Amino acid sequence: MSDICTPNQVQEIIHAELDKRSADFVRKFWYIIIGFAISTAGAWYSLYYQVQRLDLQQVETTVRIKDSVAENQRQLDILRTDYKEDVAEIKDDLKYIRERI
Repeated sequence: MSDICTPNQVQEIIHAELDKRSADFVRKFWYIIIGFAISTAGAWYSLYYQVQRLDLQQVETTVRIKDSVAENQRQLDILRTDYKEDVAEIKDDLKYIRERI
């Protein structure tokens, strides 16, 4: 008869098992919460890093475009000056030809 449990022993076993399961549930719950916090922090850090990198690329692109525009303007000025000089030279050549004819 020693194998039979009294109602109080059954109640204690059930309470111990319920306490064990609730403690296991709470532990898993906190693991999940901590995992969410870590993954959220990682995602925010990654997003912040990407935004900073994009901002830096935008600044570099803006500088490169400004330099390119300045170089193009310089080349246009040179071409404009060369064109004016060529036109003046052609006019002088035409004057010379007219005078010879």
